[in-house]
Amino acid sequence: MRDGRVTGRTLLDLGVLAICGIALVVLTHTIAQWRVVALHYHAFTAIFVAELAIYALAAAWVIRRKPAVRWTLALIFLVAFAARLAFIPQTPTVSDDLYRYVWDGRIQAAGINPYRYAPDDPAVARFRDRAIYPGINRKPVPTIYPPAAQGVFRLIYALHPDSVAWTKLALTLLDLITMAMLVIVLARAGLRPERVLLYAWHPLLILEVGHSGHIDVVAALFLVLALWARTADRSALSGALLAGATLVKFYALVTLPALLSTPRRNFRLLAGLMATTALAYLPFLSVGTRVFGFLPGYVQQEGISSGARYYLLHQVMRLAAWSPGNVAALLARSPFGLLSATTWYEGGIVVAMMACACACWLRPATDVRGMADRCAALFIVLLTLATPSQPWYVLLLLACLPLVRSALVLPTSIVVGSAVFSYLSEWFPSRPAWPLIADYDGRAVALALLLIIVIVRWRIERQRTETTSADVVSACDTAAGEDDRQPAAIESSDSPVTPFAST
Repeated sequence: MRDGRVTGRTLLDLGVLAICGIALVVLTHTIAQWRVVALHYHAFTAIFVAELAIYALAAAWVIRRKPAVRWTLALIFLVAFAARLAFIPQTPTVSDDLYRYVWDGRIQAAGINPYRYAPDDPAVARFRDRAIYPGINRKPVPTIYPPAAQGVFRLIYALHPDSVAWTKLALTLLDLITMAMLVIVLARAGLRPERVLLYAWHPLLILEVGHSGHIDVVAALFLVLALWARTADRSALSGALLAGATLVKFYALVTLPALLSTPRRNFRLLAGLMATTALAYLPFLSVGTRVFGFLPGYVQQEGISSGARYYLLHQVMRLAAWSPGNVAALLARSPFGLLSATTWYEGGIVVAMMACACACWLRPATDVRGMADRCAALFIVLLTLATPSQPWYVLLLLACLPLVRSALVLPTSIVVGSAVFSYLSEWFPSRPAWPLIADYDGRAVALALLLIIVIVRWRIERQRTETTSADVVSACDTAAGEDDRQPAAIESSDSPVTPFAST
């Protein structure tokens, strides 16, 4: 666009993006017409792959072409909202977590601590209805959601009570705020703001927000705000916002090392984090140790304590059992057999995460892209090794995608794009293995790419350091050589003068 006129290039860019956006909205509307999404597993697979292809084309076009900002941003936000809006009237069937959100808001509106009673407890029987209560999962146990999430549930319930559709709409609007904050952070980092498309148009995000209404989008908003505050050198505020993300979804805390900098700022960051956490839990402490709700039971139910959820661990054990000489049996009779394979594996996860944290601490990021790179790397390591089965757990990683450097775009995209296939492993009646392979092995490929990127960067920096050191040594040798030659030059120039002086 020049002098307010729309150029042919601008029209081409907007035309291509408009076609991609319309196709994305149409395909989303097709899924939204299904009463139960899981019953259309073949069609869903084809449509979602098509959506990923359209998304990839639009993302590549935006990155390579660098279209006019104002019109492109308007189109990106319009398509993002329209795609989510198509899902709002649909009853959530992919996940039923949203019913618990509404129930927790209802209980809090009655002045009851949501951690005190399970939905099927006789003490809250008067709050049961035929619209919300039947859809709640895990009725015999209290809520698992932390205080910040409870605050969001209470606020949404106050705005429009007992409505699944309005709750999804409210979360969609919060997701639009996340996009707006990403635009601000991108502009502050000197990046083109239309890169927000990498977040806004992702098919998985549209499904999880518009259809299922997952609270993870609020954690993503807090994380982006924490990055914004950190770049503004407001460390205490950044810590408070990171606490907000963590108190919506606990796993957001894994990004703490990415926000570290100098000792003084780290102290402020941790102070803001801990103070906000304490203040958030304070109104719910009337239940004592039950303030964590169903979290301990969730750890057992999801197979974290037993190791049943660790896909990569089972793959390694299977390979060990098939190997010549039965390596698994040999390891069981060795000193390694003193601890279970699950214990060793979980210890490995802890060591890997601590190594990543130490790397972030020793070499803190100085700009928002460096922080986003570190956040993405921490999430990739955690999601790959811990192998959670819920696709919406990758939404925080997706929030980092518009900000990461080009080298990390591919591994981040693989983890986010492959996550939806874990749904298909349950939807297909035959329970095929290929969806889990696409999801979990895709994460393993992403982790391998991440390791290659780290090694390559380390070698490049090492070569630069060696080259710089060699240049310094060479410069010192040259300077020393000039110093050595200087007295000789003086003597040679003074030699004729000396006899003359002696006379």
